[in-house]
Amino acid sequence: MLTVRQIATPGFALLSYVVTDAESGECFVLDPPGDFGPEVDLSALNVKAVINTHTHPDHTMGNGLFSGRAPILAHE
Repeated sequence: MLTVRQIATPGFALLSYVVTDAESGECFVLDPPGDFGPEVDLSALNVKAVINTHTHPDHTMGNGLFSGRAPILAHE
């Protein structure tokens, strides 16, 4: 079963998502914000990939949080 957690970014009209497989604990992060805030413990996430729906800065500002940890994907 997948769980979807929506994260609203203050100051931007950006909604980010963490989609997690409840059984394995593996997840994908979509359009990562620069700061997840206290709602999400990044060190506890088993991130398989970061997916940017497009490359506007507000949708990619959190990519650095996952650099070297998971592939960062975006449509060209």
